[in-house]
Formats: sequence, C-alpha cells, structure tokens
Amino acid sequence: LSSPWKFEPPRKGTKSIAEKNYKDIHAADLIPDFPSDWIPYDPEMTENAWDLKEYFNKKDYEEFYMERYPVLEFDERSCNIADMHEDEEPASTSSDQQVLSDSNDRGVSGDDKGAGATSDQKSVRCRKQEVRNRIYETAKLLKDAGNLALLEEDLDLAARRYDKAIRFGAIATMKFPSKSHDTSVTGGHRLEWDPLASRLNLSLLMLKPHFSRYEQAAEQARLALHDLSPFCVAEGKVMKGSKLDKVHRDDEPEQTYLDAMSFQAKAFFRLGSAQYELGEYSKAISSFEKSVRCTELARAKPDNLVLRRLHEAKRESRRKSKRQRKKFKFAFLTNENDESPSQPGSDH
Repeated sequence: LSSPWKFEPPRKGTKSIAEKNYKDIHAADLIPDFPSDWIPYDPEMTENAWDLKEYFNKKDYEEFYMERYPVLEFDERSCNIADMHEDEEPASTSSDQQVLSDSNDRGVSGDDKGAGATSDQKSVRCRKQEVRNRIYETAKLLKDAGNLALLEEDLDLAARRYDKAIRFGAIATMKFPSKSHDTSVTGGHRLEWDPLASRLNLSLLMLKPHFSRYEQAAEQARLALHDLSPFCVAEGKVMKGSKLDKVHRDDEPEQTYLDAMSFQAKAFFRLGSAQYELGEYSKAISSFEKSVRCTELARAKPDNLVLRRLHEAKRESRRKSKRQRKKFKFAFLTNENDESPSQPGSDH
C-alpha cells in the first residue's frame, strides 16, 4: 500500500494554501482532520469503498462541502475520462476461451480448492495488517509533526497535529490493548505507545501559558492513565475487563511493563501539574508521589523536576491549610461575639 501523504500538495491558489503562513507544507497537514473523511472512501483501506459523489449531497450542501473539503475539487477532464472508461463495455470473451475456463474450473480438485481458500484467508489477514500498519504510520507521522511544531514554538499547530494523531490512534487501537504488529514501520518501536505519547504531549501543551487550559490537561492525562492501566497491573501480563481482573495474555515481554510504567509516571506528572495549577494541592501531592513510584518501578531515577514540584505542592498545601485555619478561627470568633450576652442596661 502506498502512503497517500506522499501525494503532491494541492495546487497553489486554493483556499487551504492561501491560508498557510509558511512556505513548505508538511505531509501531516495533508491528512484529513477526521479518519472518517479518508478511510471509508479509500479502496485500499476498506472493502466496498464509498463514492464521495454518491454519499455526499453536494448539490444541497455545497457551501459545507467546500468548507470541509476545499482540496477535493474534481478535475473535470479526468472525471470525463474516468466516466468514459466506466461506460465502455468489456470485450466479449471468445467461445474457446470460455470453454478453456470452464474445463479448468472442472479440473480443480477439492484439495486445490481448500488450499486456495487458505491462501485467500492469509491474503485477507495480510491486507488487514497492512491497513492497520498504515493507520499506525499515519498516527506516528502526526505525532512526530506535532513534536516538530512544538520545537518551532508553533503551539497551535502542534496542538492540532497531536489532536489528529489521537483520532487516528483511536482507530488503530479499537481493540486495545493490542499486540505489537510489524515493527519495521517504526524501526522496532511499539507503535501502540504513539497515541499515548500524543495524548501526553497535548496535555503538556494545555499546561503552557499560551493555553492555560488546566482542566483539559488533566483530562488528557487521565485518559492516558486509563489506556495504560491494562499494562501496569502485573509484570509479564496484560489485563482486561472493567476491573482489570482477567488476564488478556500472560506472555508479555518485560519491556512492555517497564515502558508502561515510564509512561504512567509521565501521565501522573501531567495530572499533578494540572491539579497544582487548579489549586488542588492535596491531589497534586498524590499524583506526584505516584509519578515517583512509577518511575522507580520502571527501574529509573525520579526526575529532579518531579521532586521539586512535589516539594512545592506540599509547601502550598501547608500554606492553604494555614489560611483555612485562620479563616475558620476568625469566623468562629466573630460568631462568638455576635452571640455574647448584652451589656447591663441595654435594650433587649
């Protein structure tokens, strides 16, 4: 399967290009924002692919169509050529060829048919694996492009790319947790971690002053923790079930557990950072402590930044408790003065 993101960028002058403020178009920005805008229409990605002209009422919703799909303008000349070929009737098969075909069909033994069916099943499995690899490859491309935009300090673009990576990663991991597939795509790395990395990176972006969206940062961290939980219950096992009390597989490599714990440490740190900014210091302390513990289980040394944030959260928690005690004491004294007996000679 060829990668559709190797196509040439849209022609200059189109709306999508005119809105760009940079010269080179990254391949990640040619990927549709939603997987549903690509996968159902690509014959190489799905069986019985839809025809966009038949499944979209362009006549009544032309404005929406042009806004959502500005680069899908059909070339009239190429469409006419395609229509011409579709209208042409296939050449008739000669009687000799038909007889030869019939005789070949009759001469196929049951064993040969069985072998052919097995071969077809293998072909279907290989094709499904190729499609899955393509989606993983797309998610990884988007994640790497988000990292590039982050390095270039284009935070809005980075957030958009990470968000797209999460969407495509969700399609790739619909049967999560899934086994590692063909690792040649990423040079030996487990691709199912890429959607998690994109989610954690998006959480990091939401913590930056440019966004300051701490609730969203915490939400992304919690979702990452949820996705990681099947890998973090026990070393060598992947669990399943609503309570993670059933074994999905018990032959998982040791590295999977170590990687999962490392990601979990980052997720707890992101969550703790968001809770700290929201003033939830007790929760932040708990998250930072869990981050330290996960790092130790990953057989690594806790980062100094995590330890410093944990110290700061404890300090702010003590200050908050002290302010609350003062406030409560002041309110108690005020209430006592209001309820004290009146002085002699005063009116009742």
